[in-house]
Amino acid sequence: RALIKLFIGSHQVKPVEPREWMKAFRNRAVRSLLILATLVFFIICIRTFESVYCVSNPEGTGGFILETERSRMCYDGDHLAIAPFAWVILFVFVFGFPLGLLLWMFRLKRKGTLEHPDNVDKFGYFYSGLKSNAFWFS
Repeated sequence: RALIKLFIGSHQVKPVEPREWMKAFRNRAVRSLLILATLVFFIICIRTFESVYCVSNPEGTGGFILETERSRMCYDGDHLAIAPFAWVILFVFVFGFPLGLLLWMFRLKRKGTLEHPDNVDKFGYFYSGLKSNAFWFS
C-alpha cells in the first residue's frame, strides 16, 4: 500500500466515466493507426512500385521484365499472381491514403472542427506545426 501511495500520491483518483474512457481510447487508437500507416507508407510505396515497374527486355526477345528482378518476365508466371494485388495496393494505399487524409482534413476544416480537441487528438500529428491556412502543404 505504501508503494502505491508513493506512485499515485495520497489524493483520491476520480473514477473515469466509461464513455469518456472509450472516447479517449478510440482517439488514441485512430492516432496510433494513422502514425503506423505513415511510418510504413514509404516502404510500401517502394515495394509496390518495384513490383509493377517493368522495362523492355534488353536481350531483344520481346516482352518486358521487372526492373528490380531482371530474371522475371512481367505479367507471366509468379508475377501474374502478384501484380493484381500490387496494383490494388498502389491505388488504395499509395494514392488513397494521402488523398483520403487530405480530403478528410479539408472536410474538417470546412466544417470548422479541425481545431476541436478530439480532431487534434486524432489528426494533430499531421498539422500541429503548420499554419492553419496551409496545413495541406506538408
